[in-house]
Amino acid sequence: MANGISGYGLQVGGRGISSTAGSIGSGIRSPKISASDFSQRRVPRDKLIFWCMSENGSRARSGVKDAADRTSLIRDFSGDRNHLRQSTNARKPTSITYEGEKAFYFDASDISSSQGVTEFDFLTGDFTVVLAAYATVQSGVRAVLTNKADVSSASGFVIGRLGQKWTFRVIATGGTSAITTSSNHSENWNVVFARRSGTNMTLQIWTDGSLAEEVSGTKTARNANGVQLSMGAFLDQNNDFKGGVAEAYVYDKALSTVEQDRILTYMAAKFS
Repeated sequence: MANGISGYGLQVGGRGISSTAGSIGSGIRSPKISASDFSQRRVPRDKLIFWCMSENGSRARSGVKDAADRTSLIRDFSGDRNHLRQSTNARKPTSITYEGEKAFYFDASDISSSQGVTEFDFLTGDFTVVLAAYATVQSGVRAVLTNKADVSSASGFVIGRLGQKWTFRVIATGGTSAITTSSNHSENWNVVFARRSGTNMTLQIWTDGSLAEEVSGTKTARNANGVQLSMGAFLDQNNDFKGGVAEAYVYDKALSTVEQDRILTYMAAKFS
């Protein structure tokens, strides 16, 4: 496999889930889930700064729902308290099941959170995003996971959909570095792996238990002023992604080959 990634082959929607500076509020725990809680998970923990899931088999709940069964908060299980939340009823994501897997469902909804420990400004440094998303066919720019303020802002990174294809973009005042897939990869589960390491960018899409596509490029722009993390749309709540997100991970580093193999083997096997 490319980049030494082997194993089984392997987002996110509505108006975005975000994290901003401040307190998440009383009564919301930020548990660090132990290996005993998820014995089948093979998730690297070093510099893991955000981790959400739509379901789990542990005592910890994936989120908080209101009386109308809409998601008002998605928990960050990394321990950094970067919970994602939304207080406006009309904009809360709901739940959906695709091919037997539960997901947070985004369709003109968004959920934002108060930032806990981590600021999502990676400057010129390395970072990695891994997510499981079920995308429907949509044109235009759709942010799945981003720290950009809006579709035209001059700073931030975007893992999203562009013209019905997956894209990984790093944008700053100095320009845009972007890599985009050649195929839609829609209407099925995708495990999206995006990594920036030095001046190199890598985007992989895993479907049906195997690596479906890989594109790479060179980073020319830095990622700046990214203090929020938004899922499902840009932080201005425009350009909504439509579909589901089951799990998402953000690392403040480029994962090693061994770490990549561990998380992609687990993710690809689950969402195949």
